[in-house]
Amino acid sequence: MNKNLWEETIQVLNNYNLSFDDVVAIYGNDFQITKENFEDVAKKTNYYSGYGGQEVAQDLKILGKNFIMTRGEYDGSEWWDFNYIGVDVPKDIKKIEKLANNNECWCSLSDLNLEVEND
Repeated sequence: MNKNLWEETIQVLNNYNLSFDDVVAIYGNDFQITKENFEDVAKKTNYYSGYGGQEVAQDLKILGKNFIMTRGEYDGSEWWDFNYIGVDVPKDIKKIEKLANNNECWCSLSDLNLEVEND
């Protein structure tokens, strides 16, 4: 099933009576990205969510004031998991260009954006 990452993200937030305004931080294991950068790239990110290989960065997380969304995956099929918890967020903020890669699977945000020059 083909999905758009932005539309999927907004739908999950809506399922919990939340909006993108409720998001505090977006990050991977190594760095944060701005909400604006995520929105811009996610709107352009279409991926196949069915079985095969995970395309969206496996360490992508969305943090709200009292919730976290993490990527769930089983045999390449992927989705957002939603949980009410508190977590630590990396302090470094970087600009990215990719949230998914159709040619490589099970990648982190860092893996997908190694060549991006960040200030």
